[in-house]
Amino acid sequence: FEESLTKLEKRISLTFEDSQMISENAIDGGLREQLENLTKRLKEVKKLVGESDVQLDGGEDQGEQAFNIAEKAHTIIHNVKEALKTAQIHMIGDGKIALRNAQERSRKFGEGSEKMSD
Repeated sequence: FEESLTKLEKRISLTFEDSQMISENAIDGGLREQLENLTKRLKEVKKLVGESDVQLDGGEDQGEQAFNIAEKAHTIIHNVKEALKTAQIHMIGDGKIALRNAQERSRKFGEGSEKMSD
């Protein structure tokens, strides 16, 4: 986009320089012919300005789309982090419960073993 805009600016600049040279040379040539050339060059400049407006609008749209995508990605990343924290909390809680249950079973198994050996 920037390269295209730079090319367009260069075309406008060259057209403007040509128009200035033509106006400076108007003294030497026919005034009517020079005015026609100036009119033609001005139309070209208007066309180039119109093209640059279209490109700028396109660039703004692309920038806005990129911003929206980045914003959505940020939201998704935030939501994933929160989900991971919640899952970690549940896993820790489930692990503690499983450890308590295993310790209780081990204790009961140990008591049963002692009774059998007595």
